[in-house]
Amino acid sequence: MKRLGTIAIATLGLGFALSGFSNTASAAAAYPCPLNAGATKQVQQQQQAQGFPYMVQPQYAYQPVMQQPVQQQYKQQPVQQQPVQQPVQQQPAKQHQVDASSVMKQVADLVNQERAKAGLKPVVLDASLNKVAQAKAADMSNNHYFDHTSPTYGSPFDMMKQFGVSFMTAGENIAMGQRTADEVMTQWMNSEGHRQNIMNPSFTKIGVGFVNGYWVQEFIG
Repeated sequence: MKRLGTIAIATLGLGFALSGFSNTASAAAAYPCPLNAGATKQVQQQQQAQGFPYMVQPQYAYQPVMQQPVQQQYKQQPVQQQPVQQPVQQQPAKQHQVDASSVMKQVADLVNQERAKAGLKPVVLDASLNKVAQAKAADMSNNHYFDHTSPTYGSPFDMMKQFGVSFMTAGENIAMGQRTADEVMTQWMNSEGHRQNIMNPSFTKIGVGFVNGYWVQEFIG
């Protein structure tokens, strides 16, 4: 599931606009099956045949002589059990193994690359906003929702205030299901509402969060 969401306010105390879109994708997994080992029926029959005494037929001459049956002692050999092959545990795909600490800088760098193309000043990666964005991403992951309004913190702007972040203007972009910083930035830039936040000349600081496929951008100015 891949989704996007954006929210922004022009000045403190004014209303905000909300827009977004979603698309879905599905994947299937295959699981290996264990192998069974065992002796064939033919081998078992051969082993059983060797375990019974047999009679030598008499040789006829002038005086018939009956030979005594020769009995063979059969010692049963222990059957070696073949080890059952254990199913191979599949490793998660590498593209899903994203380091949240490195993502913050990657996303901020990509934002500033886009702003530079338009002649805009760069936004500064802010430690306080990073905490807000990371907490919002964790909250969406833990509570299984995708929305700008958090059941824990309220609106993005209420949440910023709870974390001690002051601002005159503010905005938030969210996304879910993208695998890399490049992928999520491409989708944000292809969405008008998200692009407006990224390219807003009033914003001077950015915070980035990433937890279990949930992405958050927080902007203030």
